[in-house]
Amino acid sequence: GEEKAFEVVVTNTNKIADMIEPMKPVPEGKFPPHIDGAEEYLRNVCEERAAAMYGTPLPDVIRARLDKELNSIIDNGYAVMYRSAEMLVDKSMEAGYLVGSRGSVGSSFAATMAGITEVNPLAAHYLCPKCKNIEWDETGEYDCGVDMPDMVCPVCGTPYTKQGFTIPFET
Repeated sequence: GEEKAFEVVVTNTNKIADMIEPMKPVPEGKFPPHIDGAEEYLRNVCEERAAAMYGTPLPDVIRARLDKELNSIIDNGYAVMYRSAEMLVDKSMEAGYLVGSRGSVGSSFAATMAGITEVNPLAAHYLCPKCKNIEWDETGEYDCGVDMPDMVCPVCGTPYTKQGFTIPFET
């Protein structure tokens, strides 16, 4: 009946609860995995790929964006997540599986330089693969570099690659 049901479901349950110390099944805080050297590895691989793509020294706007992102990622303990993602992408690509990205990874220039995504979130720009000359879309007409018309580098005559999707890191 109703009285016995109340005793079994409410009264007895509360008695048992009163006998047990409070506990949290999941403790407070962050508990990311640990990979030795993830911070240094991420910084090094990003620096190497950025230099290979944009030349040395890096242009100021690229240096500022990469430093801002790497400092934020590393200082907040997320380098291991980027390292893990890079390892997963590498393994998937080796096995012949295409890998896509979404969310904050797609807005991260560090993720692009770490090889996690092919999305270059910088503002739309032309980049010469030979001499590393850069021309930014000063008109504001293009949010996406691939939409820009074909051009050749005025410095060395090599066809430009069209880069950038104009995605701020904060998204």
